[in-house]
Amino acid sequence: MVRIAIVGTRGIPNRYGGFEQNAENLAAQFHDAGHDVTVFNPHDHPYKLPTWQGVKIRRRFWHERRLGALGIFLYDYLCLAAAFRENFDIVLELGYAPSALYHFLRPAKGPKIITNMDGLEWRRAKWGPFARRILLFCEGLASRTSDAMIADNPAIREYLLAKYKRQAYYVPHGAALLEDPDPSVCGNYGVAEREYYMLLARMEPENNIETVLDGTISSAHPLLGRRLRTARRELTTEVRKAVLPRPQCGRHEPLTARGHGGRRVHSGARQRL
Repeated sequence: MVRIAIVGTRGIPNRYGGFEQNAENLAAQFHDAGHDVTVFNPHDHPYKLPTWQGVKIRRRFWHERRLGALGIFLYDYLCLAAAFRENFDIVLELGYAPSALYHFLRPAKGPKIITNMDGLEWRRAKWGPFARRILLFCEGLASRTSDAMIADNPAIREYLLAKYKRQAYYVPHGAALLEDPDPSVCGNYGVAEREYYMLLARMEPENNIETVLDGTISSAHPLLGRRLRTARRELTTEVRKAVLPRPQCGRHEPLTARGHGGRRVHSGARQRL
């Protein structure tokens, strides 16, 4: 049996995005394989029980809304400090910023650190010069101090090898297959089977939401195209509000924009480069 701690997320059960879904799936699978698994959650996560499907839950102080970037730095510090104090064999770190700053806290005979390196965060247009320098520093620190790295994209693996001379394990994202869909569900949302478009993306510049909408409009039936153009104007306003430069450096709240007819375009899972 291996004792595993999972840090770096907004907690499980997943109510946010991709890393949280990853943590949820991995934690349950590790537990089913006979391992002792602990996931660190924010203290205000709505799930309040001490375990979830046999996975232990530890809670640490989280106040991003009140403290901004400082709240994230404090949360990652508290999670890693606790994980290093306990007798874990492995700490699985989902994302490297700002948690890589605290790798020095690991005792000499402490747990192995495995880091999912996420995307090239420091290249994202939403960050200012200072935040980009911090993110790049954390990337380098994680590359040097992690015992193993995971890349969920082949381009990220190649980048890490070229820049840091470290070989990352390529582990692509998966998805649960919907074997027997119920077409009648479409009626609940005012659409017909195979006659709708769905866009699931965080409202970030790199996700190119406007480009996707423009391509959809240009390829659509004229009547649908007019409806989509109306939705695009409404959504573009929300997107531009969402991607304005922000003073803080941190993880983001999921965003929801209203499109045509009140339908939602929801930014859930985190997209990697």
